[in-house]
Amino acid sequence: MTDLADMKRIFLFLTAACFCVCLFSQQFECDCSETDGSYNEFLQNLLISREYHNPIQHVRGDQFFNTWNPGDISLVNGDTVREMQLRYDRYQDEVIWLRQTDFKMGVINKSLVAGFDLYNGDHQLTGSFVKKKISVPGMASVEAYLQILTEGHTSLYVYRKVVLAVSVSRTVDNTIYYLCTGSKCSSVALRRKSLLRSPGVDKDLMKDIIRSNRLTLHKDEADFTKAVVLYNEFQ
Repeated sequence: MTDLADMKRIFLFLTAACFCVCLFSQQFECDCSETDGSYNEFLQNLLISREYHNPIQHVRGDQFFNTWNPGDISLVNGDTVREMQLRYDRYQDEVIWLRQTDFKMGVINKSLVAGFDLYNGDHQLTGSFVKKKISVPGMASVEAYLQILTEGHTSLYVYRKVVLAVSVSRTVDNTIYYLCTGSKCSSVALRRKSLLRSPGVDKDLMKDIIRSNRLTLHKDEADFTKAVVLYNEFQ
């Protein structure tokens, strides 16, 4: 008799729990559609081109530049959309927006974007990107998001691209650096010789900067960037 009573109590508890879950789910869905119209608004304005689906979600490696961070999108028309939750997909070269109410993700329409900034929890800048047309080895010119390392008379950008190595089911780093003078950009390796041979660079001045500051350029992004920053101070 006691067992039967216990079973009834368990049944009633589970029924009540299921009812609460269903009710909560319905309210959650209603809240998303009624109080957070941003996703639909962005879709209508073409800021979000499509819903995001990760084509390599089970692949190892560093597919993304960041976890979800607050960010601002600068548009080609001069407007800025602020305080979005953003993530940069290095494999697809796409910026993804997260709607926090239901975790739906959308791909930002690249044709409308001039650049974007990412911040940490203390609102300190962790990455600033600009859209530029570049030449990628083995490909025609493409419009890509480049992280700004320094800008000035001579600017240094980095395309933080990864590619898929199917044989080992992982992403492989395919980072490319670009040195730009005016509108002319050329790829450059993180090596002293490559920097000195770059178009538009005053070799004698750059040699003096490297020597006097004891800069190690070989595969050293920070020192390479510092060399360009110091070089710009003399322009």
